[in-house]
Amino acid sequence: MTTRLLFIVNPVSGKKTITDYMIDILNLYCKEGLEVSVLITQYQGHAAEYVKTNSQRFDRIVCAGGDGTINEVVSGLREACDYRTLLGYIPCGSTNDFASNFGLGGDVMESARRAISDNVINLDSGVLNDHSFLYTAAFGMFTDVTYSTPQSFKNVLGHQAYVVNALNHLASIKPIKAVVAYDDQIIEDEFLVGLITNSERVAGFSNLYNGEADLTDGLFEVLLIRYPKSVLEINEALTGFVMKNWDSKMLYYFKTKRLKIWSDEKIKWTLDGEYGGEYSVTAINNRHGSVRFCI
Repeated sequence: MTTRLLFIVNPVSGKKTITDYMIDILNLYCKEGLEVSVLITQYQGHAAEYVKTNSQRFDRIVCAGGDGTINEVVSGLREACDYRTLLGYIPCGSTNDFASNFGLGGDVMESARRAISDNVINLDSGVLNDHSFLYTAAFGMFTDVTYSTPQSFKNVLGHQAYVVNALNHLASIKPIKAVVAYDDQIIEDEFLVGLITNSERVAGFSNLYNGEADLTDGLFEVLLIRYPKSVLEINEALTGFVMKNWDSKMLYYFKTKRLKIWSDEKIKWTLDGEYGGEYSVTAINNRHGSVRFCI
C-alpha cells in the first residue's frame, strides 16, 4: 500500500530559504515511493485548520516552517483526536528551539530525510486551557517578543531580531502576581518570568536544564523567576538562571504533569513562540506520548 504524505510548507518562515529546496525535497519523497500532497500555508492558523479536517487522509505529515508552524500541526492533530499519523519536521524558522533537541536544522535535506524515517518516538505535548503547545508555554518578561516581532524583521535579522525587539520592552516590565498550584504544593508570589517547557532550549537559550529535560516522560520542567526588587536580587536572579542554581531564593524549579495558575489580572501567554491568549485562570496539562515524531 502506498504511503500518503502531506507536506505542509510555511513559505515565509525564517529567511524564506525553504522555497529554494522545494523541488529537491519533493523529488526525494517521490523517489521513496510516497504519494505526496502539498499545502502551502496562506495565513496564520491555516495548517491547524487543514490538519484538523484532513489528517485521517494521510499516513505521514511533514512540516516545513518554524516552531509556530509545527505548533499548528500538533494543534490540528489534537483537535482531530489523531494519535496515529506520523509527524516529521524540517525546521526553517528564525530560532528553531524545538528542533535543536534532535540536532535538526543544520542541513535542510538531511532534515527532510529524517522527517520520513521509521525512527519514531512518542513525544509529550501540552494543553493550556484549550490550546495545544509542543515544547513551551511562557509568560512574563520578553515572552511576548517572539510573536510581537514583525515577520519581515525576523526574515532580515533572524534570532537577533528577537533581541533587538526585546530591548524595546525593558521599560514596561511589571511584576505578575499569581498563585501556582501543582501536585500538593502551592506557590504565591510575584513573578518576572514563567516557563513551562518540554525542551532543553527555549528562546535561544541552549541546555537550559543541564540535560534534565526528557521530552517523553510525561512531565514538564517548570521554571519560575521571582520579580527582583533590588539590584542585589536582579544579580541573584540572573546568576541563578545562568548557573542553573535551582536553590536560589529567586527561582522556583520543579517537574510536574499538570499545574494551575490564578492571577487577579489576566496573564499573557506565548505558546511555542506564538500568541497563546490571556487568562486569569490557567490550567496546563501534559499529554504524555501524544505525538508520533520522526527523528
